[in-house]
This record gives sequence, structure tokens and C-alpha cells, in this order.
Amino acid sequence: MFERTTNAVLSGEDLGSFLESILRGEEENFCRELMELFKEPEFSVMKFEGVVDRIRVYVAEVSLHCFQILVGNANRHLTDQKLKVAKVVPHET
Repeated sequence: MFERTTNAVLSGEDLGSFLESILRGEEENFCRELMELFKEPEFSVMKFEGVVDRIRVYVAEVSLHCFQILVGNANRHLTDQKLKVAKVVPHET
């Protein structure tokens, strides 16, 4: 689902756009599922719990993926900073 962005370097704005795009599609699906449940003549707690569980799993997957992107970006930033420092500060032998 998120493979193409795992190694991507995203700015804050790009990350916001990414989150908005992945959540929007699923938000519509989840909303549709909930509306179908509420249209039924008798409310089913089990069906409702099923939808809520799918929402929880999806949000957990998105959160994990965002964490991986942020950690990757932080690691790249730290590596870049170390390289800059290494170029500026001569090594003592």
C-alpha cells in the first residue's frame, strides 16, 4: 500500500499532502460502510465493531508508515549534517 514512499524524502508539506491523499480515499470507504450500517432497520453491534476494527487497523498502518518516513527523513538529515561537519572540521590524526 505504501511501498513507493517508504524511502522517499518528504517535506512537511509533501507529507501533509500524502496523508491527505491516502486518508481521503479510505475515509470515503469507511463513511460509506458506516452509512450503510445506519440505514439498516436493526443496528448490529458486531457489524459496527467490524468497521471500527478495520478503521483502527488502517490508522495503525498509516501511523506506522508515517513514523517510518519521519525516521528515514531524520536519519538522512543527520547523515547530511555529519557529512557537512566532516567537510568543515579537519580530521586530527
